[in-house]
Amino acid sequence: MIFRGILCGCCLLLMTHPLVAEPSKKAPRKKAEPAPTLEIPAPAYLTLALVRDPSVHEELELTNEQLANVKEAVAKVDEPLWVLRDTPLDRCGDQVASLLDQLRGDVQTAVSADQWNRLEQIILQARGFKALRTPELRDALSLSDAQLARIQKLLDNPSPASSNDAAKTNKKSSKPIDPRRVYEILSEEQRSKLLSMFGQPFDLSQVSQIGCVAPEFRKVDDWINGDEVTRDSFRGKVTVIHFWTFGCINCVHNLPHYESWREKFSEKDVAIIGFHTPETDAEHNLDNVRKAVREKGIKWTVAVDTDSENWKAWGNHTWPSVYLVDKKGRVRYWWYGEMNWQGAKGEEFMRKKIEELMKERG
Repeated sequence: MIFRGILCGCCLLLMTHPLVAEPSKKAPRKKAEPAPTLEIPAPAYLTLALVRDPSVHEELELTNEQLANVKEAVAKVDEPLWVLRDTPLDRCGDQVASLLDQLRGDVQTAVSADQWNRLEQIILQARGFKALRTPELRDALSLSDAQLARIQKLLDNPSPASSNDAAKTNKKSSKPIDPRRVYEILSEEQRSKLLSMFGQPFDLSQVSQIGCVAPEFRKVDDWINGDEVTRDSFRGKVTVIHFWTFGCINCVHNLPHYESWREKFSEKDVAIIGFHTPETDAEHNLDNVRKAVREKGIKWTVAVDTDSENWKAWGNHTWPSVYLVDKKGRVRYWWYGEMNWQGAKGEEFMRKKIEELMKERG
C-alpha cells in the first residue's frame, strides 16, 4: 500500500480513511485486520494537510504569531491522527472527530474571521463536489431528496463512459466530475451560493503531501550494526524506516531493495533503519535476531523493537512496511507489503521518491 501524491488541479481527491492509498497486490503479514476504505464524515486528514501547509499559510497571510499558534495546533493532533490513519472508523470515529474539532477550534482562535473564512473555502475546494453529501452543505443549499439522489448517482458514475467501464470491471470510476453536470442539478440560487462558498480558486497542487512529523524513537532493546540513534539525528537526511521480522518471507523479499538503496545512495544523504518487531517466540529471541541479521547480510542499522513500542508509535499494522522521512523529519510516503509482488513497481516508486526528497532543501 502506498501513500501517493493526492493533490492536483483545482480539486483535491477526497481524503478517505485510511489516508489515500493503494493496496499492494499481496496481502502481507499483519497484526490486525486490514482497514476498510471509509469516508470520514468530517475531513480530519484533509483539514490537517491544508492547515499545516506553507502555501496555505501564505494565502492566509498569517503573521509570525499566528503561524506559531497554528503550528502548535497542528502539533497537538499530528501524531494522534497519524496513529489512527488505518483504524476502522467504527473503532475510532469519535476520536478522529474529536481531534478534528480540537484542531479547528485552535486554528479558528489563532486567525481572524476573514482568514478563517478563506481557510474554510480552501477546505471546501479540496473536498470537491463530494462535500455535497455532507449535512452542512445539504442544509446550506437546501438540497431536496431528489437532488441528493441525482448527485449521489453522479458521484458514483461521473461520466457515461466511465460508468460503462466501471460496470465491466465491477469497480467505481475515479474520473473527475464535470462541474456542468453538477450545476445542472442545482437551481440558479444554489449554484450562486455554492460558488460563493468555494471562493476564489486556490492552486491545491502547491500543497505538500505529509503524513506527520516522524515519531520519536521509543524503547529499543538492542542496536545492531550501529550505535543508538534518535529521530532527530537524521535531520538533513532522507531516512528509510522499515518494519520487519526475520520469519516473514515478504520482509525477506524486500531486503535486497534496501541493500540496493544503501549501495546507490550515499550515507550522508540517505539513512536506513530497520525496526525488527517480532511476532513469534523465536523472533523474540535476541540471539536469533542477531543471527538473522548476519546471515541475511544486512549492513544497515537494525533496532530491536521487542515490545513493539515503535510499531505502536508509528501506528503500524503490517509486515513489511516501509516509510520515507524527508530532511525535515516528516513522513512523506509509505508502502505496506512486498514492494514488487506480482509485477507491482513499489521499489521503483519508492526509489524515485527517495531521489525527489533528496533534491528538496533540508
